[in-house]
Amino acid sequence: GKQKRVSGGVSGGGVSGDKAVVWSGWEWVFWCEGVLNLFSGVLLTFFPTFVLDKQGLPATDALSNSHLTQFGSLVILLGWMGVRAPVHPRVIEALLLGDVLWCYVFHGNTMSILPTTAASMGQWTGGALFSFWITVFLAICRTLYLINYYCYHSNSNSN
Repeated sequence: GKQKRVSGGVSGGGVSGDKAVVWSGWEWVFWCEGVLNLFSGVLLTFFPTFVLDKQGLPATDALSNSHLTQFGSLVILLGWMGVRAPVHPRVIEALLLGDVLWCYVFHGNTMSILPTTAASMGQWTGGALFSFWITVFLAICRTLYLINYYCYHSNSNSN
């Protein structure tokens, strides 16, 4: 069924009757991530030179712009899923894997271009710092969500 917000919660979408389910803090975090991904995806898709510039990367390379535009369309998809799809452990596991892969790529590619010493981190652009720290924050949130989910479900299954 369709989900609609009711009194800070969600009704429908697999919930029987008119029973409203109040969103947990996790769901709000992941919903906000979806909104951020939608916004980021639009920037990546339609304004790739702006994004490259804000990341401190060369914005003149046509191939980089093309790849960023293609990546942006996938980020829009992730954003849409984030605001429309219910939070599920399997999805969160996949997104956590994506966070780890993103950190690997960031370290392997971007770090070879940007300054890497603690003293020079102040030279990073705001966009690069934001991308790095939001990914770390979301990876921590996903890890805590999964630990909480699996501990709760293993305890409830053993009763």
